[in-house]
Amino acid sequence: MLDMGFIHDIRALLALLPAKRQNLLFSATFPDEVRKLSAGFMHDPVTVEVARRNLPIELIGQVAHPVDKDRKRALLAHLVKSGNWQQVLVFCRTKHGANRLAEQLENDGIEPPRSTATRASRSA
Repeated sequence: MLDMGFIHDIRALLALLPAKRQNLLFSATFPDEVRKLSAGFMHDPVTVEVARRNLPIELIGQVAHPVDKDRKRALLAHLVKSGNWQQVLVFCRTKHGANRLAEQLENDGIEPPRSTATRASRSA
């Protein structure tokens, strides 16, 4: 939230709080830009990390497949089928888009997910 334009709102909230307080920040990622922003309202912060910063876990392979927007669903269906993938995490912009994708994949012969669109982004 700090790096998404909410810093002014957070500063306004902090101004209403007691000067002596404890701040806790939790994040799966904590880039340097966010560290710099947070340094403005933290005194002697302590950082606890469970893994090296911003590095992918070694058990997960990452591959990029550049593809035109109108061919994304077909590529996803091909990859799932040809790789016999049993679990796939797909990020969609909206709940409607996630539901539509699930329906299209089901039409392509891919078993529908147990939980469709429950994690769709709320930013759209």
